[in-house]
Amino acid sequence: MEIVLSEISGTWLFSDSSTLYLPYDENNPDDIIFDIGFGNDADTDTIGYWCWGHGTISSNTITGTYDYNGPGDVSGLDKAITLTLTLSRDGKLTVSAQGEGPLNGKTFSDGVLQAIQE
Repeated sequence: MEIVLSEISGTWLFSDSSTLYLPYDENNPDDIIFDIGFGNDADTDTIGYWCWGHGTISSNTITGTYDYNGPGDVSGLDKAITLTLTLSRDGKLTVSAQGEGPLNGKTFSDGVLQAIQE
Protein backbone atom coordinates (compact mmCIF):
# COMPACT_ATOMS: atom_id res chain seq x y z
CA MET A 1 0.00 0.00 0.00
CA GLU A 2 1.37 3.40 -0.95
CA ILE A 3 1.80 5.86 1.89
CA VAL A 4 0.67 9.46 1.34
CA LEU A 5 3.06 11.40 3.55
CA SER A 6 0.83 14.47 3.84
CA GLU A 7 -1.85 12.21 5.37
CA ILE A 8 0.40 10.58 7.98
CA SER A 9 2.63 13.52 8.92
CA GLY A 10 2.90 14.33 12.61
CA THR A 11 4.04 12.63 15.79
CA TRP A 12 3.42 8.90 16.28
CA LEU A 13 3.57 7.08 19.61
CA PHE A 14 4.27 3.33 19.49
CA SER A 15 3.30 0.53 21.88
CA ASP A 16 6.81 0.45 23.42
CA SER A 17 6.77 4.26 24.01
CA SER A 18 9.03 4.93 21.03
CA THR A 19 8.20 8.00 18.96
CA LEU A 20 8.38 9.00 15.31
CA TYR A 21 8.12 12.60 14.17
CA LEU A 22 7.41 12.76 10.46
CA PRO A 23 6.71 16.30 9.23
CA TYR A 24 5.54 17.15 5.72
CA ASP A 25 6.82 20.17 3.80
CA GLU A 26 4.59 20.87 0.82
CA ASN A 27 7.29 23.16 -0.61
CA ASN A 28 9.82 20.31 -0.63
CA PRO A 29 7.85 17.02 -0.71
CA ASP A 30 10.74 14.98 -2.09
CA ASP A 31 13.03 15.59 0.90
CA ILE A 32 11.64 13.61 3.83
CA ILE A 33 12.89 14.33 7.35
CA PHE A 34 12.27 12.16 10.40
CA ASP A 35 13.09 11.90 14.10
CA ILE A 36 12.88 8.61 16.02
CA GLY A 37 13.27 8.19 19.77
CA PHE A 38 13.48 4.69 21.24
CA GLY A 39 14.90 2.68 24.13
CA ASN A 40 12.97 4.76 26.61
CA ASP A 41 13.46 4.44 30.37
CA ALA A 42 10.06 4.89 31.98
CA ASP A 43 11.60 5.28 35.44
CA THR A 44 13.61 8.35 34.48
CA ASP A 45 11.36 9.50 31.59
CA THR A 46 14.33 9.60 29.22
CA ILE A 47 14.83 8.41 25.66
CA GLY A 48 17.66 5.92 25.14
CA TYR A 49 18.39 6.82 21.50
CA TRP A 50 17.45 9.90 19.54
CA CYS A 51 17.83 9.55 15.76
CA TRP A 52 17.25 12.22 13.13
CA GLY A 53 17.65 11.97 9.41
CA HIS A 54 16.40 12.59 5.93
CA GLY A 55 15.80 10.76 2.70
CA THR A 56 13.39 10.19 -0.15
CA ILE A 57 10.14 8.23 -0.20
CA SER A 58 8.94 5.77 -2.81
CA SER A 59 5.64 3.99 -2.24
CA ASN A 60 5.91 3.06 1.46
CA THR A 61 9.71 3.15 1.83
CA ILE A 62 11.98 5.97 3.02
CA THR A 63 15.63 5.57 2.02
CA GLY A 64 18.26 7.88 3.44
CA THR A 65 20.74 8.55 6.22
CA TYR A 66 20.53 9.50 9.87
CA ASP A 67 22.59 10.68 12.84
CA TYR A 68 22.02 9.62 16.43
CA ASN A 69 22.81 10.18 20.09
CA GLY A 70 22.46 7.40 22.64
CA PRO A 71 23.13 6.40 26.22
CA GLY A 72 26.58 7.13 27.62
CA ASP A 73 27.32 9.82 25.01
CA VAL A 74 27.24 7.28 22.15
CA SER A 75 26.73 8.96 18.79
CA GLY A 76 27.04 8.36 15.08
CA LEU A 77 26.78 10.24 11.79
CA ASP A 78 25.52 9.47 8.29
CA LYS A 79 24.25 5.94 8.91
CA ALA A 80 22.39 4.39 5.96
CA ILE A 81 18.77 3.45 6.64
CA THR A 82 15.66 2.15 4.92
CA LEU A 83 12.37 2.63 6.76
CA THR A 84 9.37 0.63 5.59
CA LEU A 85 6.04 2.12 6.67
CA THR A 86 2.89 0.03 6.93
CA LEU A 87 -0.48 1.50 7.86
CA SER A 88 -3.08 -0.98 9.13
CA ARG A 89 -6.79 -0.81 8.34
CA ASP A 90 -7.40 0.64 11.79
CA GLY A 91 -4.88 3.44 11.19
CA LYS A 92 -1.96 2.07 13.23
CA LEU A 93 1.55 2.51 11.87
CA THR A 94 4.37 -0.03 11.82
CA VAL A 95 7.91 1.07 10.94
CA SER A 96 10.58 -1.51 10.10
CA ALA A 97 14.20 -0.31 9.83
CA GLN A 98 17.10 -1.91 7.98
CA GLY A 99 20.56 -0.39 7.62
CA GLU A 100 23.37 0.70 9.90
CA GLY A 101 23.66 1.76 13.52
CA PRO A 102 21.14 1.39 16.33
CA LEU A 103 18.04 1.54 14.10
CA ASN A 104 19.12 -1.54 12.14
CA GLY A 105 16.65 -4.39 12.65
CA LYS A 106 14.23 -2.34 14.77
CA THR A 107 10.49 -2.59 14.30
CA PHE A 108 8.10 -0.13 15.90
CA SER A 109 4.49 -1.37 16.03
CA ASP A 110 0.97 -0.15 16.78
CA GLY A 111 1.84 3.52 16.25
CA VAL A 112 -0.94 5.98 16.96
CA LEU A 113 -0.92 9.46 15.41
CA GLN A 114 -1.04 12.00 18.22
CA ALA A 115 -3.53 14.84 18.23
CA ILE A 116 -2.09 18.30 17.69
CA GLN A 117 -1.95 20.27 20.94
CA GLU A 118 -3.21 23.81 20.60
